[in-house]
Amino acid sequence: MTYAVYLIGRYSALIEPAARKLQTVVVSVPSAKSLISSLQSVLNQERVDLNIPSKIYKEACEEADAKKLKMPRIVEVQVYRDNVCAESASQYFQRSECVPHVDGLN
Repeated sequence: MTYAVYLIGRYSALIEPAARKLQTVVVSVPSAKSLISSLQSVLNQERVDLNIPSKIYKEACEEADAKKLKMPRIVEVQVYRDNVCAESASQYFQRSECVPHVDGLN
């Protein structure tokens, strides 16, 4: 499992209750607006709080270790993904995966 898959699963679980509620036959506009604003509030908090990406990275590593998943590096040079400056794997994950994903959802 890659970290991106874990990240997508985490945010899908966050969005799913609101999505299901908004897909019901009858939903009031104030209720829908409240759901969307609370979801945006959570996403904004996750975008601003610098501890959340490292927590997500740690959880993803623990889950991958528990399932004994390893992703071997296949190529030596990264061509199709931005190379971001980072001092650690956690910081790289935050800058290349977590922040752009949250920005895309928000």
